[in-house]
Amino acid sequence: MDKIDLFERIVIDAYSVEIAFSGSGYEYPPMYLWREIGGEAVKAGWKKLLRGRDYVYPGIYLHIPFCASKCSFCQFFSRALKDRREIDVYLDYLDKEARLYKGIFGPFAWRTLYIGGGTPSLLSLRQLDRLFSGILYKYFNFSRCIQVAFESNPGSLDAKKLKLLKEYGVNRLTIGVQSMDEKVTSACGRAQKQEDVYRAFSQARNAGIEYISVDLMIGLPGQTSESIIDTHKRVYELKPDTVHFNAFFPSPPTQFVKSGGFLTERDIAHKNKLLCLAASLQDKKPIGNDEYGLPESDFAGRNIQLVDQIRHNSAYLGLGCSASSHINRCLRYMNTDDISGYYRALDKNTCPVFLGSRIDMRDEMIFYATANLRYKGISKKLFYQLFRRRIERVFARELEILEKMKKITVDKEYILSAMDSVYEYLAYSKYFYRDELLRKLQRIYRAGGPGSHQDYLRNFCSCR
Repeated sequence: MDKIDLFERIVIDAYSVEIAFSGSGYEYPPMYLWREIGGEAVKAGWKKLLRGRDYVYPGIYLHIPFCASKCSFCQFFSRALKDRREIDVYLDYLDKEARLYKGIFGPFAWRTLYIGGGTPSLLSLRQLDRLFSGILYKYFNFSRCIQVAFESNPGSLDAKKLKLLKEYGVNRLTIGVQSMDEKVTSACGRAQKQEDVYRAFSQARNAGIEYISVDLMIGLPGQTSESIIDTHKRVYELKPDTVHFNAFFPSPPTQFVKSGGFLTERDIAHKNKLLCLAASLQDKKPIGNDEYGLPESDFAGRNIQLVDQIRHNSAYLGLGCSASSHINRCLRYMNTDDISGYYRALDKNTCPVFLGSRIDMRDEMIFYATANLRYKGISKKLFYQLFRRRIERVFARELEILEKMKKITVDKEYILSAMDSVYEYLAYSKYFYRDELLRKLQRIYRAGGPGSHQDYLRNFCSCR
């Protein structure tokens, strides 16, 4: 079957299958096609990468899978903390995992460190000190690190923690505000007061944290236009360096869906209206990756690790339960998202790897094209620098067809998306996919796989 015929037969549905499995619109190969791999393959892959020096801007991501409570909108792996001793046990196993890589990386210098979750700010002063000095800075070399990023919730921050984070080099703090409407956050299972946000922000500035980013959710149940306007006003009075918008996507991992929740067509239309409103209120400029920032935070204030992954195809090592990793031209893989399984693997002195996919140069180029189309577009110059191939030749037919469809525009320096919604991007970016992968998508959809339920499609995948 001709590729364009195959593509056009599944393009309306393929995007839904992608998100349903991976929660990501630009992962390639899609996570739902990954297979079980062994820890030895991971170690061998990293050794091969370091020997060949086929990498740029390497980073480490570390996942803390605990929260004070599980918010109904969260699609990331985490669970409510029942006993603070759970964190101590988890740190014991993070130490074991880090030690597995000691002989591989040695003095190798990392460019970025990102600590996310979950809620890393739940850790006590003692636990934070152990995480940084007893694990991360003990086993890995961050002498050339340009950004240490740390995620937090306002209710679990205090002046002493922020002072310690500053001492350990944290220069980008993300505060998960989500909404300043307490009725909205309470309905999502989030115990948060407005005064928590003001206090945390003031203490972070006083501690000397260089860049502060705020995460906001748009389209949550109960949010109104008035709520969005009020949240915008209150947040911008605090003068954050960057603001990151997240649209409410009720995906399978969320408590919202697990408890039987769904969005009606009216709810979806209302969400889209709120997204347009939020964008119109910005007094900052778009700086990519759904972030808005001040001119001086164009680069340094952004999530540099994510920028590196998308713009520079960087390698990154994931530590902790459910963390994903990328070894250039070798593997994409993720750790198990079962905490007990994570512990069992490390008790056997093996990498706690769950799933992965072997990748080659073509896979890397497809990822690069699809990921960059999601944001500012594909730089022809950067593409050539990374792959020593001209994108016009690698994807000649794909670019020709998408340009005829008026889904992209091509000029001398860039290939820019002309798609008017995330819906279109998730569908038409798949034209870059390998033929055999498109056929797998088609088989999955026909078999009634994830995304085949139409109410779920409307609920999960409509965002403009």
